[in-house]
Amino acid sequence: AAALGQIPAMEAGSAASFDYGRLFTGPTLFARSSETRARFLLYRQSKPWDHVPGLFMVAEAGGYAADLTGQPYDMEKGKDGLLLAADEGEWQRIHRAFAPAIDLLMQTAA
Repeated sequence: AAALGQIPAMEAGSAASFDYGRLFTGPTLFARSSETRARFLLYRQSKPWDHVPGLFMVAEAGGYAADLTGQPYDMEKGKDGLLLAADEGEWQRIHRAFAPAIDLLMQTAA
């Protein structure tokens, strides 16, 4: 329950191709925009064709992405999930807040 207070407001996504655009709204890129719809993206699994183009945009905009274990994205490890945020500090904060759920996800994916 304490962790829920640390998680930004959530909106269920429909597909990675639409979700990535939620990070890029308003007059500036990412969470510094007053019109941002999403402060992070979280995926249980990640297929390269769904995420590589979006990861490029995130990197170019100064964002941060890593799999749910905290490692850089590896196209061959799609079952390790993916978490994206505006920067590494925000990524760490969200990852900590989701840690109990991530542990359960990783156990069920194994």
